[in-house]
Amino acid sequence: MVTGIFIVEQNTLLRESLVKLLNDCPQYDVAGSADRATDLLQEMKHCVSEIDVIILEAAYPEVSGIAAAKLIRNLYPRKRIILLTELEYPKVQPFIHKGVFHGYISKQCTPDDVVEGISRVAAGELVREEGCRYVPGRGLSKEDPNQILERLTFQERVVMEHIALGATSKEIAMKLAISSKTVDSHRRAIAKKTGLKNAALITRFAIQNGMSRL
Repeated sequence: MVTGIFIVEQNTLLRESLVKLLNDCPQYDVAGSADRATDLLQEMKHCVSEIDVIILEAAYPEVSGIAAAKLIRNLYPRKRIILLTELEYPKVQPFIHKGVFHGYISKQCTPDDVVEGISRVAAGELVREEGCRYVPGRGLSKEDPNQILERLTFQERVVMEHIALGATSKEIAMKLAISSKTVDSHRRAIAKKTGLKNAALITRFAIQNGMSRL
């Protein structure tokens, strides 16, 4: 059974990375995404039957994520809602225990944690202290980022930047005037040299280490 997901996140790079991560999983289908909670409330009127789980950022200028979650729970009590936040668990715990959210995803967690946590919430669990959470030191190497980047050729670094910006192999090939096979070869080299096995990890690494254009 495919789980329909709707993502609300202000940061375009993070939102598009989540969309790509989940659409690459056969058990998920991203029914839509938005940068504001008000857009979600509008969309719910048109595609409510396609949405099973909502990933909702905590705060917005117009409508707070918490207020939006309460409204959705009243209107659509069967929808599962996950809080997307930079806060650690103790600060969001009250909202989970009060039933506003069914779980939370830290913006620092690994892609595997995201997939596992959504699966658990979709299955009916109330994810509190496990699943969608950040585990320090997990996902990214503790090695000096400069040493990691020094292993890459100039072309591999350029490809890595494009991956972090959400480009597909075909799009990268067109921009760099090389073949898609060459791009895929660079992707394999990047994964082997850096330990960053997917686009989500590459994006996180690029943002944290101030790679150009990000």
